[in-house]
Amino acid sequence: MNNSLNEPIIEPKELLNAKYVFIDGISRSGKAAIAPIISSIPNFEHFKTNYNLDRILFLFETNKITKDAFRYFLETDLIMDTWFTMIGRNQNTNKHDVSSIVNSPNFHKYKKRENKKDNKKVFEELSSELKENNIIFPYLTDEFIFQKKLIKEIVPNAQFIITIRNPIELIFAWERSGRGVRYGKDIRMLHPTFSKNKFKNIPYFAIENPEKYSNYNSIERCVYSVIKLQSQYYDLFEEDSKDFYCIDFEKYVQDPTSDLNNLSKFLDLNHVKWNEDILKQARIPRELELDLHKLKTRLVFSGINEELKKELLKLSLRHIKLFGNHYNANYNKLSLQYKKIVDFNKVTNEPKYKNGWRIN
Repeated sequence: MNNSLNEPIIEPKELLNAKYVFIDGISRSGKAAIAPIISSIPNFEHFKTNYNLDRILFLFETNKITKDAFRYFLETDLIMDTWFTMIGRNQNTNKHDVSSIVNSPNFHKYKKRENKKDNKKVFEELSSELKENNIIFPYLTDEFIFQKKLIKEIVPNAQFIITIRNPIELIFAWERSGRGVRYGKDIRMLHPTFSKNKFKNIPYFAIENPEKYSNYNSIERCVYSVIKLQSQYYDLFEEDSKDFYCIDFEKYVQDPTSDLNNLSKFLDLNHVKWNEDILKQARIPRELELDLHKLKTRLVFSGINEELKKELLKLSLRHIKLFGNHYNANYNKLSLQYKKIVDFNKVTNEPKYKNGWRIN
């Protein structure tokens, strides 16, 4: 949807003197294992999840809002988030949420902000503080990198950190959390869904094939979704390496050292002493469960149709080519070893959390 020559254009807003880092990836790709360690850097704020950013992106990509409307919403959300954060407004204090300031090592700094007033003088002071201290705001986003060129036009100093995870692990996590049946039906999932012809509750990435998506079972929908989204990330890695740093999740959780050192360079930081307590809370480093991954692979392939099996095998082999075979899995063989589908919730233990951190 493009603005015609006769339509008024929304005028751009001037952003505050802050920097922004978008920690991006498919949902369940491991961003929450990266964000807390990034937020522990002295001049970084505690990471945020602003669901407006993802929703306006999906609406823009489906031509439901114009380019200048997307720019307006992104600019104003960044301005309000930055402004309100610096005066302690709208802070997340739910102790069960890892993104809560209560679970930040800098909790007392954020708590003090609650005494700041909201007036012109304070606003001018915080604007100067942002610039002088080079304050950086990290955000968790889904598929934001697909509009990197446009976002860089709006936020020139934006940087992207991408987490990529093995597609089988992603699919298993999606099916376990009910992603195959929740779009458009679960009030807690606010992602825009669409009606096309007689088909309803279609996510943006399935609009081209609404009938096929609607006729899939739950696990097939998860497989289809991950194939569609993950393929776009792979295309990006093969074609463009500017302005983003990619973290291979399986490699990172086993040994985070090289990625953290490279992140220091990417973010143009002086030497950073990374917070060991944060890594420990994220259960990093940890060993991968090789046999469990192979079981997951057989279960996923056993629950989908032949067309999706071929596409998923192709995606899995492409992942190995790009990132290596961390699970030592023979996907050609595992895709043929069928096992009766079971409730995915019974394959692994129910996740348990303490103060937002998973502990099992």
